[in-house]
Amino acid sequence: MKKYYNLFSLFFLLCLCINTSLSQWKTNGPYCGSITCIASSGNKIYAGTFDSGIFMSSDNGNSWSTNNNFHHLISSINIKDNTIYVGTESGLYTSNDEGNSWSEIKINSNTGNVQLIAFNGDDLYVTHGFDGLFLSSDNGKTWTSLKDKMPYNLVSCIAFKGSTIFVGTNSEGVFSSPDKGNTWTKISNDLKIKDIHTLKIIGNTILAGTRYKGVFSSNDNGQSWTDVSHDVLKEGISTIDVIDNNIFVATGENGMFISSDNAATWTEINSGITDKKIITTTTIGKKIFAGTKNGGMFLSTNGGNKWTSVNNGFSNSDIRSIAISGQNCFAATSNGVYITDNNGNSWKAANNGLTNTNITSIAAHKKNIFAGINYVGIYYSSNNGNSWTEVNNGLTHKGINVLSTNGNYVFAGTYGGVYVSDNNGTSWTVSNTGLSNTKVFALSIMDNTILAGTFGGGVFKSTNNGNSWTAINNGLNNLNVRSIKTDGKIIVAGTLNNAFLSQDNGNSWKSITDNIPKNTTKDNTVNSIEIIKNNILLGINNNLFLSPDQGNTWKVINNDIPPKYVMTLTSNENYIFSGLGGRSVWTCPINEILK
Repeated sequence: MKKYYNLFSLFFLLCLCINTSLSQWKTNGPYCGSITCIASSGNKIYAGTFDSGIFMSSDNGNSWSTNNNFHHLISSINIKDNTIYVGTESGLYTSNDEGNSWSEIKINSNTGNVQLIAFNGDDLYVTHGFDGLFLSSDNGKTWTSLKDKMPYNLVSCIAFKGSTIFVGTNSEGVFSSPDKGNTWTKISNDLKIKDIHTLKIIGNTILAGTRYKGVFSSNDNGQSWTDVSHDVLKEGISTIDVIDNNIFVATGENGMFISSDNAATWTEINSGITDKKIITTTTIGKKIFAGTKNGGMFLSTNGGNKWTSVNNGFSNSDIRSIAISGQNCFAATSNGVYITDNNGNSWKAANNGLTNTNITSIAAHKKNIFAGINYVGIYYSSNNGNSWTEVNNGLTHKGINVLSTNGNYVFAGTYGGVYVSDNNGTSWTVSNTGLSNTKVFALSIMDNTILAGTFGGGVFKSTNNGNSWTAINNGLNNLNVRSIKTDGKIIVAGTLNNAFLSQDNGNSWKSITDNIPKNTTKDNTVNSIEIIKNNILLGINNNLFLSPDQGNTWKVINNDIPPKYVMTLTSNENYIFSGLGGRSVWTCPINEILK
């Protein structure tokens, strides 16, 4: 009998495991995002991201992958003897197995942001929070603080010339030390701009890139400096690199520049770069990799004459909103609009005509697509995103928080209330009658009922296409509404600390998140809501919850998704789409979610 019992138990566990494995989320993009630092070792390239850990490529950037187990803001990467050193918002970490596992290195008793990691032979220098520069000569086992020896401790960059250390600071220029940081000399007395962001030493020349205005050069170890920007490099400098006799300068606003005559002249080299806000660069042989603020990674193999996007696998895009029209799904990202017609298996950019790609909201009706950009306004496409036209006539408040459509009507929720267009955005009319709070963050429409969620004023309802509004807040004890959804039967409103349900068209509300599993979320803001076949889905902080019984019970359904903010949720007949802050769009078949 015991034998049969064990066999039954094994069969039950096997079935349970199979069911669990089938309910898997996946992502195939959109591939782009923010790159903060780059380093390479052998055939491996490592890219740090703003808030999504580290991605690795072993094929020259043609494809990227991450193991999802290191969720940090990456400030710096350096590699020595096959050990990866990573500076994060919470300290210094190392990996000896290509990033599969990580160990923290304690620098001192304080927890601080490690923004800078640099090796000079066996000497390792790091910056640690407000405690300044630290030195280790034994791979991080012991540390010496240089804080009390330095005249200024906010170090932003470091370079070496033999045993001499040069550091750039955020307001006091450049300092040098000949003895591992025991003594320092200020060498930037005649440097016009003292906020130094990057340093590069080429032979006897020191190049200093400033945070806000151009490049300066010194040929006498910093005793005198010359502005070599030549009215071309007018913005902040991110990095400086050298290949052969060519100097490459990356800027934070206008892309890449090259000088082939020792900084006497500069030429812009941005062909193929779609995001000119360059944060970091590195060179590997003759190749240049450029990491951008929103557009991911770009590669040039011909001295910057041509750049190619190398983002396959870089599931690092910041998703703000998702809209579905027919078989097409549109994603609003910090790098523009992306479209998929195969349920997220592949995405392509659809940004032709967009002068600004920092998209905050999107809505779709048939082939008509509307994209909102905060403080810029609204763009309209009549051809599924193939081209865009700005449509802001009558839109006096351009802080676009949310867009929604209802047949031929388009609604824009702004910091100045609700705007309505019945001619595809050719003209807009403000529709705030009865709307006592005009900070509109959420819209949901079903048939002739329009719901507006406001920050501070709760929920308002209109049954006449926005001509008038009525507050419906009975029982809604938090009026800071961030998300709202109706399926015609129920309404769910998400606030800063709870979700509320109305079963009588908004006449009364009750809290439904009191039974959310404990210790699953620290921030209770309900960022996103979806209703599927009487099931309620909530995106709360970095968790996704499902209730099959209108909030009486809840379960977590995002075990396969990285722990990132669930910013938006939507669905078509077969799939649920979850847009994450900094980790792209994840999809799962609805029948797996609801089984």
